[in-house]
Amino acid sequence: MYDTNCRHRSTTPRAASTSQDRTRLPRGDGLISKHFIWTESGWAGGVYQWNRIEDAKAFYTGPWLKGIIQRYGMKPQIDFYEVFAVTDNTCGRVELFKETAASK
Repeated sequence: MYDTNCRHRSTTPRAASTSQDRTRLPRGDGLISKHFIWTESGWAGGVYQWNRIEDAKAFYTGPWLKGIIQRYGMKPQIDFYEVFAVTDNTCGRVELFKETAASK
Protein backbone atom coordinates (compact mmCIF):
# COMPACT_ATOMS: atom_id res chain seq x y z
CA MET A 1 0.00 0.00 0.00
CA TYR A 2 1.16 3.52 -0.75
CA ASP A 3 0.13 7.01 0.36
CA THR A 4 0.78 10.25 -1.43
CA ASN A 5 0.61 13.75 -0.05
CA CYS A 6 -0.28 16.20 -2.78
CA ARG A 7 -0.54 19.90 -1.99
CA HIS A 8 -0.78 23.24 -3.76
CA ARG A 9 -1.22 26.87 -2.83
CA SER A 10 -4.85 27.92 -2.59
CA THR A 11 -6.49 31.27 -1.97
CA THR A 12 -9.92 29.61 -1.89
CA PRO A 13 -11.64 29.61 1.53
CA ARG A 14 -12.31 26.17 3.02
CA ALA A 15 -16.07 26.34 2.48
CA ALA A 16 -15.60 27.10 -1.22
CA SER A 17 -12.95 24.38 -1.52
CA THR A 18 -15.33 21.85 0.00
CA SER A 19 -18.10 22.58 -2.49
CA GLN A 20 -15.66 22.56 -5.44
CA ASP A 21 -14.02 19.29 -4.38
CA ARG A 22 -17.37 17.48 -4.21
CA THR A 23 -17.75 18.00 -7.96
CA ARG A 24 -14.23 16.70 -8.67
CA LEU A 25 -14.07 13.38 -6.86
CA PRO A 26 -10.91 11.59 -7.92
CA ARG A 27 -11.17 8.37 -9.87
CA GLY A 28 -8.15 6.30 -10.65
CA ASP A 29 -7.08 2.71 -11.01
CA GLY A 30 -5.86 1.46 -7.64
CA LEU A 31 -7.10 4.49 -5.68
CA ILE A 32 -8.42 3.37 -2.28
CA SER A 33 -9.28 6.73 -0.73
CA LYS A 34 -8.54 10.43 -0.63
CA HIS A 35 -8.59 12.73 2.39
CA PHE A 36 -9.18 16.32 1.27
CA ILE A 37 -6.94 18.70 3.23
CA TRP A 38 -6.88 22.48 3.73
CA THR A 39 -5.03 24.85 6.03
CA GLU A 40 -5.44 28.52 6.92
CA SER A 41 -1.83 29.11 5.84
CA GLY A 42 -2.94 28.85 2.21
CA TRP A 43 -2.32 25.20 1.30
CA ALA A 44 -4.82 22.62 0.13
CA GLY A 45 -4.69 19.20 -1.48
CA GLY A 46 -5.14 15.61 -0.52
CA VAL A 47 -3.71 12.54 1.10
CA TYR A 48 -4.36 9.65 -1.26
CA GLN A 49 -4.12 5.93 -0.51
CA TRP A 50 -3.16 3.55 -3.33
CA ASN A 51 -2.81 -0.18 -3.88
CA ARG A 52 0.17 0.23 -6.22
CA ILE A 53 2.79 2.95 -6.65
CA GLU A 54 2.51 2.61 -10.44
CA ASP A 55 -1.17 3.61 -10.28
CA ALA A 56 -0.34 6.64 -8.15
CA LYS A 57 2.39 7.84 -10.51
CA ALA A 58 0.14 7.37 -13.54
CA PHE A 59 -2.70 9.33 -11.89
CA TYR A 60 -0.52 12.41 -11.27
CA THR A 61 0.08 13.04 -14.97
CA GLY A 62 -1.99 14.09 -17.97
CA PRO A 63 -5.44 15.60 -17.43
CA TRP A 64 -5.27 15.61 -13.63
CA LEU A 65 -1.98 17.56 -13.58
CA LYS A 66 -3.18 19.98 -16.27
CA GLY A 67 -6.32 20.65 -14.23
CA ILE A 68 -4.36 21.43 -11.06
CA ILE A 69 -2.00 23.79 -12.91
CA GLN A 70 -4.95 25.49 -14.60
CA ARG A 71 -6.91 25.97 -11.35
CA TYR A 72 -4.07 26.91 -9.00
CA GLY A 73 -1.35 28.25 -11.31
CA MET A 74 1.35 25.88 -10.05
CA LYS A 75 2.51 22.29 -10.19
CA PRO A 76 1.54 20.50 -6.99
CA GLN A 77 4.09 19.20 -4.52
CA ILE A 78 3.72 15.41 -4.42
CA ASP A 79 5.44 13.08 -1.96
CA PHE A 80 5.19 9.29 -2.24
CA TYR A 81 5.26 7.05 0.83
CA GLU A 82 5.25 3.30 1.28
CA VAL A 83 2.83 2.28 4.04
CA PHE A 84 4.26 -0.38 6.37
CA ALA A 85 1.52 -0.37 9.02
CA VAL A 86 -1.99 0.98 9.60
CA THR A 87 -3.75 1.54 12.90
CA ASP A 88 -7.54 1.58 12.57
CA ASN A 89 -9.08 2.56 15.90
CA THR A 90 -12.62 2.34 14.54
CA CYS A 91 -12.33 -1.44 14.54
CA GLY A 92 -9.44 -1.87 16.99
CA ARG A 93 -7.00 -3.21 14.42
CA VAL A 94 -3.33 -2.78 13.58
CA GLU A 95 -2.26 -4.13 10.20
CA LEU A 96 1.39 -4.72 9.29
CA PHE A 97 2.47 -5.01 5.65
CA LYS A 98 5.29 -7.03 4.14
CA GLU A 99 8.36 -5.16 3.00
CA THR A 100 8.35 -4.57 -0.75
CA ALA A 101 11.31 -5.15 -3.07
CA ALA A 102 11.56 -1.37 -3.64
CA SER A 103 12.10 -0.66 0.07
CA LYS A 104 14.83 -3.25 0.62
